[in-house]
Amino acid sequence: MRRWFLIAFGVGLISMCAAGFGETPSDVGQRFFAALEGDWVGTTQQRIEGQASLTRYFHLVARRQDARTFAMTVYYFRPDPKTGVLEPSGTERGTSTLAPDGTIERHSDGSGAVLVDNEPKLERHSATGRARATAAGTLAGEASGTIRVEGLPLGMGRRGKIERIREEWTVKGDCLTGSTGFVARFRAFLVTKRFNVETTCSAKRGSDVAALASRREIARAASH
Repeated sequence: MRRWFLIAFGVGLISMCAAGFGETPSDVGQRFFAALEGDWVGTTQQRIEGQASLTRYFHLVARRQDARTFAMTVYYFRPDPKTGVLEPSGTERGTSTLAPDGTIERHSDGSGAVLVDNEPKLERHSATGRARATAAGTLAGEASGTIRVEGLPLGMGRRGKIERIREEWTVKGDCLTGSTGFVARFRAFLVTKRFNVETTCSAKRGSDVAALASRREIARAASH
């Protein structure tokens, strides 16, 4: 089985470390999410077990819900391999709640499609974690969760685990960059399979994913 994880996962769980001079840890978290709030469009490059990277596009929407809670929704897209037209490939929704001591409680749920021998299979995942923030506007943290993939042999996808999730994100002006890594583990009877998944992301402010994809395709064609 190749390329199992074209997963709607990677942008939603944002985590955070120490406050700057004159700021409380909670102030640092508030400042980061204030910078993140709004609409972003970008690309993700995902690598599984050293394979060639897979590219997806995404639209991230970050909104304040109350004084200490922010909600984030990520819509993922991939080009149709035959027509090149963008089609939805998954969503992820989560919340970040800032505590007075600077701890950020995170929860995220997502769904989408994974590729098993180039055949799409439905997947759902959930993750929780804690985070803190740096004064430089960079976030780093850890989480764990579960994943379920339908239609795998021996029912292997029913009780998957997402382990050792680690992320780092930076907002600088109109640029958002980040990286995510985790281990996905599946077990059925005496068989266990583990997959290391690494994702990098970059985005600019905006909401038009199709326009971004079109510019990238034009640039790619011009470079050949």
